[in-house]
Amino acid sequence: MLMTSALSSISLYTWLLIASCRLPAGCHAISSASSSGGQAPLFVLLLDGLRWDYPLDSNLTGFSRLRQRGASVLPLRPVYPSLCLPNIYSMFTGVYPHHHGLVGNENYDPSLDAIFNKSSPGLMSLLHTELGVETLWDSLSRVGRRSLLYYLPGCAYSGNYGPSVCARPYRTMAPLEEVQSALLEGAKSMRNGYADLVVLYVDLLDWGGHRFGPESATNRRRLLRQIDVLVRLATKQIVDSDWGASAGAHLLVIGDHGMSGVVKADRADLQNFAKHSDVLRVVHVGAAVGVWPVPGKNQSLWQMMQLMQSQHPHVEVLTDAQLISRFYPRVANQPEQPAVSARLPPISLLAEPGIFVETFHRHYPSYSSGPARGWHGYDPVAKDMHTAVLVAGPLVQPGKFLSNATIGFDAVESLDVYPLMRRLLGLKDSEQHYRNRIWRRQSSSRLLGDLLLKDDDDPASGMERKHNDESAALMLDRLNAKSPTSGAESVICRSSSSSSAAAILLLMTLQLVFEL
Repeated sequence: MLMTSALSSISLYTWLLIASCRLPAGCHAISSASSSGGQAPLFVLLLDGLRWDYPLDSNLTGFSRLRQRGASVLPLRPVYPSLCLPNIYSMFTGVYPHHHGLVGNENYDPSLDAIFNKSSPGLMSLLHTELGVETLWDSLSRVGRRSLLYYLPGCAYSGNYGPSVCARPYRTMAPLEEVQSALLEGAKSMRNGYADLVVLYVDLLDWGGHRFGPESATNRRRLLRQIDVLVRLATKQIVDSDWGASAGAHLLVIGDHGMSGVVKADRADLQNFAKHSDVLRVVHVGAAVGVWPVPGKNQSLWQMMQLMQSQHPHVEVLTDAQLISRFYPRVANQPEQPAVSARLPPISLLAEPGIFVETFHRHYPSYSSGPARGWHGYDPVAKDMHTAVLVAGPLVQPGKFLSNATIGFDAVESLDVYPLMRRLLGLKDSEQHYRNRIWRRQSSSRLLGDLLLKDDDDPASGMERKHNDESAALMLDRLNAKSPTSGAESVICRSSSSSSAAAILLLMTLQLVFEL
């Protein structure tokens, strides 16, 4: 009876998966000659607001399965500020926010006298126009390999990136069935050799954490379990599949920051200290606020900010130089300094957890559910700001778990995931990347790979990896050389219909309920 039930579930799941990518529904053929050339693919599931302790919940079978099949780092420290855009683009560029230029979820560009946020069409172009920072998908494009980004903040059909990269532009709270559809579409694109890198961004946990609180029943029991269903599906599609093993495919699940619960925040109001006539621009509200003085008003505004700090000792006032020294020490301690983005505010206000800085016309947020119950952006040292990374695939040591007890806490930051992704993709470091390491921590630039990946010479061992990035690329080449190739055409599904994806979501949710 049990075997019959299991076979029925597998048959139904297979039928639904096939139905979700019917060729007449908008698929197009792609010749294998235009594929990635046999390079190892990587699927990144980027979960906004994934706090470090969420994957440890034993009731979450998707996360539990992925931890067993792969390796995990809990916690992972975000870079300052612990906000979405700075951390996402540090992950995908390998440099700190003050260099890649997206220093907050709002970014004031003095040369353009404009503010750019997650929805701004030209956001990604800012990475290139000022300091020429290269993203991971830029690196792949330069060697003829494709990437597909789904709902990623800053991704729009404009500038340097069209639909060939931004498969689906940024969208707040995309319906879960559409996210499910995007996951299946991205996995199919990798399986058919069309894409080497797929990034799927999901902001459900961040949305729920702000409104209901990170420990609320809504966030823990409903929203987190919905995310767990996605993790289960991604694991089945990438890690547990035969093609994933033969193609050397890897799955990486990562958060950008955590979330701190807020019951009744103490508030510090900027406008009680600063004259509006002295302030040119203010960006952000809450934990991390940036201030630009009107030319000629620097000293007077700084004095007012010092007065604010004296009356609100849980709000720290920092100059841009002080901020770099405090939060980006591996830059500040180097003799040769990288260029600093003009978007880094001259004055920054940093609140402690539980404190909320209000600014001109911007006050403590309230939603239909009531006042905000969760916030982030605080000092990355704060435990609630920590996030997590889980990775699985042929090169990963299964069951490997890293925590504060096994490595120094300062050893791993979110930008250290970047060289790990390069190694999994088989990208060799260019001369420019080696030169740029002056503002990366050289030891940690390989740390995640050293601790999480198998040794090249003995794939079954847990020894620390002693080879460089080029040897990792050679291992991937050897792995891919064993993979079967075909001259037949592949198909990539671009169906806009979400009905079949919704059916799969319903099926996996039912499976989760019965397992619990």
